[in-house]
Amino acid sequence: MASAAFLSYAREDLSFARTLRDALSHPGREIAWDQDRRTVRLTAPWWAEIEAAIRGSSKFIFVISPESLSSDVCGDELSYALSLKKQVIPVVRRRAAPGQPIRRELRELNWIFFEGDTDFRAELRELADALDTDLVESATHARLLVRAAEWAGSARERGRLLRGKDLKDYEAFIARAPERGPLSPIAAQLDYVAASRHGRQVRRAIVAAGLAIVTGLGVFAAVQFNDAGQLSGRAVAGTIANEAAALAVTDPSLAAQLDVAANEADPTPGSETRLLATATEPLSSKLAGPGGGVNSVAFSRNGKILAAGASDDKVWLWSLADPAHPVPLGSPLTGPKAEIDSVAFSPDGTTLAASSGDAVWRWRFADPEHPGRPALLAPPLTGPARPFGSMAFSRDGRTLVAADADNTIWRWDVSDPAHPVRLGVPLAGPRSTIYSVAVSPVGDVMAAASGDGTVWLWSLADPAVPVLLGVPLTGPANGAYSVAFSHDGRFLAAGSYDSKVWLWNVADPAHPAQLGKPLTGPTNIVDSVAFSADGTKLAATSSDDKVWLWNLADPSSPVPLGSPLTGPDPVVSAAVFSPDAPDLATAAADGTVRLWNLPGSVLTGPGGAVDSVATGQDGQVLAASDTHGTVWLWDLADPRRHGLALTVRSSSVDSMALSPDGRILAAPGTAKAATEGLVRLWDISDLARPIELPPLILPQASVESLAFSPDGKTLAVGGLSGFNGEVWLWNVTDPAHPVRVGPILTGPLALSVSFSRTGNLLAFAGVPRTIVLWNVADPARPIRLSAVNGPASTVSSVAISPDGQFLAAAGGTKVGLWRLTDPRHPLALTPLTGPTNAVSSVAFDPSGRILVAGSWDAKAWLWSVAQPAHPAPLGQPLTGPAASINSVAFSSDGAILAAGGMNGITELWNLDIDATITRICTTTSNALTASQWSQDLPDVPYTPPCAHPGHYGLLRS
Repeated sequence: MASAAFLSYAREDLSFARTLRDALSHPGREIAWDQDRRTVRLTAPWWAEIEAAIRGSSKFIFVISPESLSSDVCGDELSYALSLKKQVIPVVRRRAAPGQPIRRELRELNWIFFEGDTDFRAELRELADALDTDLVESATHARLLVRAAEWAGSARERGRLLRGKDLKDYEAFIARAPERGPLSPIAAQLDYVAASRHGRQVRRAIVAAGLAIVTGLGVFAAVQFNDAGQLSGRAVAGTIANEAAALAVTDPSLAAQLDVAANEADPTPGSETRLLATATEPLSSKLAGPGGGVNSVAFSRNGKILAAGASDDKVWLWSLADPAHPVPLGSPLTGPKAEIDSVAFSPDGTTLAASSGDAVWRWRFADPEHPGRPALLAPPLTGPARPFGSMAFSRDGRTLVAADADNTIWRWDVSDPAHPVRLGVPLAGPRSTIYSVAVSPVGDVMAAASGDGTVWLWSLADPAVPVLLGVPLTGPANGAYSVAFSHDGRFLAAGSYDSKVWLWNVADPAHPAQLGKPLTGPTNIVDSVAFSADGTKLAATSSDDKVWLWNLADPSSPVPLGSPLTGPDPVVSAAVFSPDAPDLATAAADGTVRLWNLPGSVLTGPGGAVDSVATGQDGQVLAASDTHGTVWLWDLADPRRHGLALTVRSSSVDSMALSPDGRILAAPGTAKAATEGLVRLWDISDLARPIELPPLILPQASVESLAFSPDGKTLAVGGLSGFNGEVWLWNVTDPAHPVRVGPILTGPLALSVSFSRTGNLLAFAGVPRTIVLWNVADPARPIRLSAVNGPASTVSSVAISPDGQFLAAAGGTKVGLWRLTDPRHPLALTPLTGPTNAVSSVAFDPSGRILVAGSWDAKAWLWSVAQPAHPAPLGQPLTGPAASINSVAFSSDGAILAAGGMNGITELWNLDIDATITRICTTTSNALTASQWSQDLPDVPYTPPCAHPGHYGLLRS
């Protein structure tokens, strides 16, 4: 984000500079200075950070005093700003000493005088006017400087060049910019735009060459024409795919639709895996409407209405009765005479409130379940002489609270909407601007975030006489800008000026407790925070143009939920979760409102690293175990529903197994005796009511791995007894009365155990690298067949193909392959390579034609092994928000691939390409318009990729 200005001053003027910065700053106008750890980060190179802050600021304020005029640092800052053609605004705090030289660049400018404090407000207005004049052009100049610097710093990566609308907009800016003086383009900007133009010409030439080949080959026979057509599709598809790759970071939704178009032009396994990668990515569609920056968004209670308050003095409404096709709910609401700062729905959804200027306006819906245009409730709520900001309804909807610019909170009784009554005197306490207020959804507790870095809590049991609850919460540096309660009222989040999110447990609001360290990631002010309805996610918008997400399965230790949401929208000012789905609405300073679809294929139950994932052959249940001693269960028919958690009473669950019918779960536990191994069993026929069964006890042993036979009658338990690796076989035909059968199988420490689909073969491996094969057709009389060396000293995972003809093993960064035509003499094939970090898990799909490997490089690698002697990569590896993949598993029908990550995330990929395309087209419906296509791909005929999607499925064919 471009800040409004950089403030340069001498140390002797620090107190004045702080006062000036605080007076000028608000969420829409940020002032950068060296006292802000967001501007100059601890341990970062100091001058490089100063340069970056000046480069990213629209204007430059220079505080004139004898000390600043003689300061080398202030002089260097001024020189750098002038070299970038920044508009310099001189502010006089103290005049120069007699005879002290003043630079010509300062002498030629108009000065604003702050020599005394009596006219501070009048001079402040003059300075604010100077900042806001030509602010759009100044901000554009700054953004182009930043992007040019990022391009140069990346060794001029092609993916960072300007494209489409961005390129046209900056070309227009340079065309209208003055040749000299402030805002004139500098060489770095001109070079960047010129390189971007050249990149556009190269892309057009590639496409034109592909089309020319088609034209030139048109005179050949029909079969040659088909070949030419095939070449054309490949050339065009490659161009579209390259454009998608370049846009993947800045506009993933547009990139996804381009990938659909590329796949339609030339369907290949590579194009399909690019589409599959979007299954775990949030995608969005843009809502048209607001003509000015949007400051606030809110969902109605039932999620059927979305409201947005904008700087065009209007409230915009959309009906989400069909979430895939949001439509404007009539014309925008008018009445307020100033920009809308905040919008909020009453808990019952009947009333919409909007703060604007020094009043709160309200509208009434006749039937929230079947929304129509609401009626204005008169008169507006008034009281303070200075504008309102944030507001909120109480949990019962009878009280409305609003904070004003005088650091006070006003309350009204709105139980009779037509006759509101002001309650008591304005509530005071914070010594600085109250930027945000929130009321607990389940209690009578109100929170207020203040610019002095404190968060205040009051009891609203009697709204006319609120009671302060203890001392204010502290921690945020310089200012708390946003505050929100979780939907169960147990947790409170605050976004701060220091680019962090702070969390407190407020289950007992009189004694709140901070939860761990503040969350980091954002690189600018955190403007808003929001909890998902199920409490598993936290979102934060930042002035760095991103939306940051965290997994809150363990609120004391949240982890990032993948990369932040990005798009082409500058300064994402607000975000709110839908009440009935994990979807998100965001608002941006350019008037953009987006609806984000957070995929149900990203499961956020575990609070610790996911060590193993498994599915039953019935295809309905997914299990994931974590390092906190918990096994999470989901119904794959509806994975968006929060998973059931089973406590295994173990410090970590490194392995677990599901019986083929999905009824029995086995997981290692902690035995009473330290020398005993223990396996816990549950009957999970009814996911809502799991029944724990008697455990398996293994004297003098530890449990490392588990696997059920295909008929579900045998459970193999691998582990360590003394210094010996062993596998024990149990008959679990009656899981309430399991019986150990046969002798103990010996070999390496069994980190992984795998049956063939027929149940005749059992493989196990671990440390050292030996892989042992046994015939267990009769579990009571197993026969050792052979042993081979794995691809590394530790074999982390083994798998036997469904037909029993091939063995795969993960070791180091490779996957070893063996032909098992004669299991007594396995034939080694060429190992598979590609992963850049340790391979943790391997699995065959039910057809035996696809092999997947999960790796600590956070990727799931796919190979076609239909011809094992010549395995081939299937497109690009799949990626998502899961970090360092620990385990992979296919569903019984091969339609779903599951992966568990180190950051507590389990991600699912639906290998049905048609379903993936449907999701892309549904959630990004308006991303790839004809106009957008012509900007990015002007020489390729426009064919809407979602108009007539084909039927694909090369990966599973």
